[in-house]
Amino acid sequence: MKPFLLVVFTLSALCHPVFGAPLSELQPVLGKRGPLMGSADFEQPPAEGGLKGFGEYSVTGGVLRQQQKEGQDHHPVIGFNQMAAVSSAAARGFELRGGILQFDFRTDQADHVHVEFWRKAGGIFPGQPVPEEGGKSYPEGSFPPVGKGGMIYPPSFSVVFELPGPGKRYKEPRLVIKDVSKFEKVQAAIPLKIEPGEWTRVLIEILGDQVAVQLSNGQSLRATCASADAPKKEPYFYAIEQVGRAVEYDNVKLWGIE
Repeated sequence: MKPFLLVVFTLSALCHPVFGAPLSELQPVLGKRGPLMGSADFEQPPAEGGLKGFGEYSVTGGVLRQQQKEGQDHHPVIGFNQMAAVSSAAARGFELRGGILQFDFRTDQADHVHVEFWRKAGGIFPGQPVPEEGGKSYPEGSFPPVGKGGMIYPPSFSVVFELPGPGKRYKEPRLVIKDVSKFEKVQAAIPLKIEPGEWTRVLIEILGDQVAVQLSNGQSLRATCASADAPKKEPYFYAIEQVGRAVEYDNVKLWGIE
């Protein structure tokens, strides 16, 4: 190989790493980045915690791979604190009000990927109407039953990536912001323009009751969510997929917002 060609090849390899081509830096629109609250470099598998057993996780080249366990019907879910290997004591005291969450992800034929923000117990608003209970109010500090089938969940909002394909539940790709404390859960939605195997950077901002989402492909979405303006637990990353399919994550960071 000629020296010039060797230099070109080397530079090309450095600029196009095996796991994810460089993605554009997304700038906040609701505020500016505050102090870094945590990040995950994925040099080792995530910390074990309360969600141990919900999915299989492996790390290769600084990328986290999340997939459903063989013989298990529970979709994989992992919390930010596990990703960032936060200590158990710090995780118990973790509380998020406003913030900016960044992550890169790509899917291997997953049906559905979303990030959910649950309220902490002390963050329930008194007089909060609950859709499944016909508007019944619950005392401050209690968990109203917003789930079905006997499961009890606090209100939450989520950023959802619906990914269609053969044999999947979705027919059209959508980016959705949902607020389960409201009667109409879908607060905003647009057609989603990403493909399986394609890396996408996501920036989620939370300031008061405002939620803004930006993608590295230029798409963006905003909504007002009652559940956003309350103390929250760590963000949780979910995937719905069949065994053998997977979601990969990289460059996960969480900042405050100013």
